[in-house]
Amino acid sequence: MATDKTRFVDPPNLLRRKTGGGPAGGGTIDDTALLAAQAVISAQAGDYPERAAKDIAALAEEHAKAVRDPTIRAEQIARIGMVVHDIRSEGSTFGYPLITKVGTSLYDFCQYAQASDAQIEVIGAHIDALRVIIGQKIEGDGGEIGAELLNMLRLASNKFQATIHK
Repeated sequence: MATDKTRFVDPPNLLRRKTGGGPAGGGTIDDTALLAAQAVISAQAGDYPERAAKDIAALAEEHAKAVRDPTIRAEQIARIGMVVHDIRSEGSTFGYPLITKVGTSLYDFCQYAQASDAQIEVIGAHIDALRVIIGQKIEGDGGEIGAELLNMLRLASNKFQATIHK
């Protein structure tokens, strides 16, 4: 008869201990720290559209360089990806989840290593959408306008992807 040598190990949860969980702490976030963080976010929320507009202008400048000089497109697309990374991470925090969605779409689209006219055109459409959202201060999901913007960007991205997968 074979003996079962299976042994179950319950390793200590060091992460829980470090974050205040387990026997030493309750695993909750300090209410004072949470309120302080919320106050910082609230204080910066009013400035967000202006800061985002500057970042979007930087995206537009990188895009314009790529349009003017095809030999540097790959580098410019990489820069656009880096700039939009920050834009997309802040959008939802400051009440602009549509910025996050369009920014994520643009970031993902910048991962294609094509540097073609078609890719540059779709990148430009994303930047234009970001300008509209911030320029018109479209908060939340943007309703019908937001859905239409996302749909048009999705269609353009899909059309581009279809051409590279032929």
